[in-house]
Amino acid sequence: MIVYIDNEKCGNKGLPGLSRLGFLKSKDYPIERHFNHLSFGFVMRGSRGWIKTGGKKIDIFPPCFLLSLPGDEKSYAPYRDWDEFYFVFPPDAVEKLFGGQLPFRGEGGVIPASSAPSEIEDYIKIMMKLMERPQNEELYFQLNTLAQLVLSLSFWRTQEKRLTEMEERMDAVECYIRSNYATPLKLPQLAEKFGISYPNFRRLWQKRFSGSPHQLIMVLRNTEAKDLLQATNLSIGDIAKRTGFDEQRYFTRFFRTINGITPSDYRNISRNSS
Repeated sequence: MIVYIDNEKCGNKGLPGLSRLGFLKSKDYPIERHFNHLSFGFVMRGSRGWIKTGGKKIDIFPPCFLLSLPGDEKSYAPYRDWDEFYFVFPPDAVEKLFGGQLPFRGEGGVIPASSAPSEIEDYIKIMMKLMERPQNEELYFQLNTLAQLVLSLSFWRTQEKRLTEMEERMDAVECYIRSNYATPLKLPQLAEKFGISYPNFRRLWQKRFSGSPHQLIMVLRNTEAKDLLQATNLSIGDIAKRTGFDEQRYFTRFFRTINGITPSDYRNISRNSS
């Protein structure tokens, strides 16, 4: 479902209005684009995916928010498929909405939904309901107001309360873990890499995130393992190596502990049920 909007009729308080918004169910194709507009995306659910910008490719995991600005050159896609909500503002919205100060966007323009206020998802659900209604100027105004709230709570939130330097470093650490979870990661060395003492790193992580770094790594490895078991014919041993395990038996023990079944049984069940 896509709604095209006469943005001159939905702007408010001198700010630009939306150009379009839409919802893509089970999206399974890549976006490769030189952006000439402001684009916000919410990957709601589905498989993990990737985003490539500036010659660097990182994995991304639903739910998460994506922001692209005019001049960005990037491509992104799910490895299998995901549900994605998005909206677009015209090019001049950047200067008018940001007031000359660009937002903190995270690596690749991605921010995990877990690090943003939960109200954002409520506002997006309202926008999706409004999309089903007959279009008129009042509807445009409502959608535009909600879009600005979503941006304000996600990528613009730092304009009102700037992240401290240490908080920005911790966000960078999380992004690094999400991109390198299948490689050996020693937390004291990782903290040192980002200029944080290990005791301070442990304190800040506990304050800023739910769960430990080790738990995040295990969740990411398990998610990738399940995706590979479902979508590929790779051997269990190859999947073990791709997800950071030197030996298949350690991977099988890890997988069974988290999921209650062996990797082979999971592959058979998931394929028979699809």
